[in-house]
Amino acid sequence: MRREGERMSSRVGGKCIRFGHNVNTDVIIPGRYLVSIDPAELAQHAFEPLGPEVQARLRVSRVVVAGQNFGCGSAREQAATCLLGAGIQAVVAASFARTFFRNAINTGLVAVECPEAADAAEDGSEVWVDLAAGVVEVGGQAFRFRPYPETLREILASGGLIPYLASGAAARSRPAPSGRPGPKTFAEKVLARAAGLPFVDAGQIVDVYPDLYMSHMASWRCIRTLEKLGVERLYDPDRIAMVMDHISPPKTAKTAADMKLCREFARRHGIRKFYDMEAGIAHVVLMEEGHVRPGMVLIGTDSHSTIYGALGAFGTGVGFSELAATWVTGRLWMRVPESIQVAIEGPLAPGCSAKDVMLRLIGDLTADGATYCSVEFTGSYVRGLSISERMTLCNLAMELGAKCAYVPPDDVTREYLAARGVYPDQYEEVFPDPDAHYRRVVSVDGRDLVPQVACPHTVDNVKPVTEVAGTRVDQVFIGSCANAKYEDLLEAARYLRGRKVAPGVRLIVTPASKETLQRMVEDGIFSVFLQAGALITNPGCGACAGDGGALADGEVCLSTANRNFQGRMGSYNAFIYLCSPATAAASALTGVITDPRTMPVEV
Repeated sequence: MRREGERMSSRVGGKCIRFGHNVNTDVIIPGRYLVSIDPAELAQHAFEPLGPEVQARLRVSRVVVAGQNFGCGSAREQAATCLLGAGIQAVVAASFARTFFRNAINTGLVAVECPEAADAAEDGSEVWVDLAAGVVEVGGQAFRFRPYPETLREILASGGLIPYLASGAAARSRPAPSGRPGPKTFAEKVLARAAGLPFVDAGQIVDVYPDLYMSHMASWRCIRTLEKLGVERLYDPDRIAMVMDHISPPKTAKTAADMKLCREFARRHGIRKFYDMEAGIAHVVLMEEGHVRPGMVLIGTDSHSTIYGALGAFGTGVGFSELAATWVTGRLWMRVPESIQVAIEGPLAPGCSAKDVMLRLIGDLTADGATYCSVEFTGSYVRGLSISERMTLCNLAMELGAKCAYVPPDDVTREYLAARGVYPDQYEEVFPDPDAHYRRVVSVDGRDLVPQVACPHTVDNVKPVTEVAGTRVDQVFIGSCANAKYEDLLEAARYLRGRKVAPGVRLIVTPASKETLQRMVEDGIFSVFLQAGALITNPGCGACAGDGGALADGEVCLSTANRNFQGRMGSYNAFIYLCSPATAAASALTGVITDPRTMPVEV
């Protein structure tokens, strides 16, 4: 087994194990094991949801071969390091999810996108990757792949990002890439500014200096990674934000120690944007506190960092090693994404919300419909949305594979920020040029929409609620960064007021933030949920991150979260459906998935 950080040979390979399309990070390494960053320890649980037979085949393989969108899902870096720990030397896929690809390179795992080789390989085939020649060999056939850019080759050759930085190679000056003048998208404009360049073009690799680096419970992993570098000085502590959200309060001594490490680190380095376990979900907290502003570039150790586009910012997820490296250097490499424009016309049909729009869009475009793309939302429906609903749009864009999402800032944006003491002279709005080039333009007519439900075990397995109505539910979860904001909970309360949750159904409500919880109490919504029979938890990620609300074998949960992957909430043999707050509330009352349009509600 090649150790993490060990310099890599230019030719790697051996017997392969083959997987299909859309293999997600919860299947590669379940979230319950993310308390570790040790590759050997993680390897014991790689692909655990698929059973011991698959795990046994993995242990005698040296190459993973897969179809499209391998590694979709969260930003967990352990999805790459667990494969290294299992002795895997390379992953050859038809395509990769963006964050998995970055994490693979940054941990020294070869990741090659070569659809022809992936199609040619069968389970057990000998597969070899020759990085110097740019060739994948399968059964005597040679398939060429697009060579890595120079920086990525050097990172791989060093055994990963951290040994690359430790070697001093990153300090070498490089000629600035030259973009072409002309009409530009939002992503091209904002990344040019962050890279200190007049222009950049889609497809370029540039060094970007983000304005804010967010880490949640992964902060302790960043700190341990920093210790490997042996560096104490940080590039700019004011650009660091730490939020203890995924497991709060801590459930074990290990998690408590991790949080203690983060608190002490923040105090020692004067990190003022530190939010402890009572604050809530990182994304919502940072936006409520006025730290996210139009024109900013933000990175975070969470894939749903795309949510920051609701305020006209560029937000994207990264692994913990990459974030730790940015703490020290202030920069990271980015490929400038192509852009997709999504025009949504409204108003929406009754009973529908931003969540239904996004589930429909994900179902139509699929889970890799916007891989490595910037998704720009526009249209009459979008212009009339609150910031809360825009957050739902941009959050769920990640489930299309997007690198970032964006809603053009307007008076709604400015009013939201002004209420938080942030005024237009404190930020610079960035807009795409009218004649910018888009890889694709998608039109959505919200007037014909019906409530949507994503069925197990993928977010793009979407059906109209009428096709799944009557499906029994054991648990309903109203929470997550997608749909636990105040407006989401207000919508659910409209259905629950004066009613009781169906016998045998567990309704769990997890507010997104302390601010949201306070408004619930002040406006009486808290009592509505309590009287209906709901369990209201402390603000945070809750059941979406596997923190409570676990399911037993065969149980069904209807959730307002953004993922329904196998094993994400307890048993690998449980079933998770995704929906809007309205559909969730209506279904909690009946005990079966219910079309909210069929239930009278207070106006």
